[in-house]
Amino acid sequence: MIQNRVKKRIAAFCFAVSVLLGSAGGVVNAENTTKDVTISTTVSNLPSDYTFTIPAKTTISDFGETELSGGLKVSGTLAVGEHVEISVSSEHSFKLVSASDATKSIAYKVKGSSDDSAAVPVFSFSSSDLGQEKKVKVAVEQDEWNRVPAGTYSDVLVFQPKIVKE
Repeated sequence: MIQNRVKKRIAAFCFAVSVLLGSAGGVVNAENTTKDVTISTTVSNLPSDYTFTIPAKTTISDFGETELSGGLKVSGTLAVGEHVEISVSSEHSFKLVSASDATKSIAYKVKGSSDDSAAVPVFSFSSSDLGQEKKVKVAVEQDEWNRVPAGTYSDVLVFQPKIVKE
């Protein structure tokens, strides 16, 4: 990060020198007057300031993949060299637990993009991802679905964001 600041300042200085040298080659009058030129640059390094949106309550009606209502979205600004990572955890260790009998449960997986092979994905948002929604899916295997009695099963997903320096 310090190297990037130094590179930006060197680039700004080189630009300033080239502008000064380029303007020095004009016509010189007999009085040989000089003009002062001030060039300045600002390198912004604002702190990150963001909000994130999580999926809404979703009903899973059958085995297979269910896309949660709404996805994850990060809005705001990120400081240079930072991105947001959102991890996912579950109140019942990724099991939908029966409302009438806590010993009955249905295991499931949380998925991000279709090519995501992680057991529990971490959703990453860089500056170019701000404002874009990333889909979140819940996948229930047919065997899990078929082995439990009918009833109401639920779990709570917890989405935890953090700033990561690159």
